[in-house]
Amino acid sequence: MSAVAATLGAAMLAVADAAQKSSGAIQQEFSLNGKLWRQLYNAERQAPYFYNVETAEAQWNDPRKGDGTEKTWLASLVLFAPFIVVFLMGAAYLLYIKIHHPDFLQPPKKAKGGMRKARGK
Repeated sequence: MSAVAATLGAAMLAVADAAQKSSGAIQQEFSLNGKLWRQLYNAERQAPYFYNVETAEAQWNDPRKGDGTEKTWLASLVLFAPFIVVFLMGAAYLLYIKIHHPDFLQPPKKAKGGMRKARGK
């Protein structure tokens, strides 16, 4: 049964290859992580797209360039780094005050005897 499945799989792959070749001109073939990719051209969108021969996956983004998450992470780090630094410096300052001057963090003590009455009234 596995020989029949292999033959059927090869026939399906040949049909898919023929369909891909007829729908768009193959501009380039390349291997990425052991999988064969084809760069094809879509005449309707006037743009290249990428087709994985083994998984029959098609996508507009070039798989060789990644999905862009590295750049997004770096941009987020650059944007939020100053806020993180200020927060950590404030926390360090409060810890310093708590250790070296704990009386600064206590509420003010009430004066004994209350308010005095004004003289002459």
